Amino acid sequence: MPRNGLEKYVSRYVDEENSALYPFGWGLSYTRFSYSQPTLSRAEVPAREILALRNEPVTKVGVDVTNTGSVAGTEVVQLYIRNTAASVSQPMRELKGFARVALAPGERKHVEFPLGFDELSFYNAEIQRTVEPTTYTIWTGGSSLAAAETSLKVE
Repeated sequence: MPRNGLEKYVSRYVDEENSALYPFGWGLSYTRFSYSQPTLSRAEVPAREILALRNEPVTKVGVDVTNTGSVAGTEVVQLYIRNTAASVSQPMRELKGFARVALAPGERKHVEFPLGFDELSFYNAEIQRTVEPTTYTIWTGGSSLAAAETSLKVE
């Protein structure tokens, strides 16, 4: 199975990689950052609750970001999701949130992203925004190649 479904296209050039030179969100820094596994305040949420609370988050994604380098730096923490079982095709990864965090050497900060109707809904075949029972894969990291993941079940 391709890694996260990103390896479906095959280049006809044997001397070239089958990926972008720079992934979305990639940037240079004089320091390095590490990410903890993302956590959810609630791992299961009823679809009817998401629909009823349209203007409020139903869960939060939390992640700790640490500056593991020797100089201060700024990181853009990014949140990506994938709806794995929608009634219409969905993107492989969709950027749903980001936060700029300034960290001193060795400093760690906790970053939270709210998830609610705006982040979890999509347009169905009738062109109406809806939420369906499904599972969302959620990634956090410094680019679109973020590897730290968790999942949210919508019942």
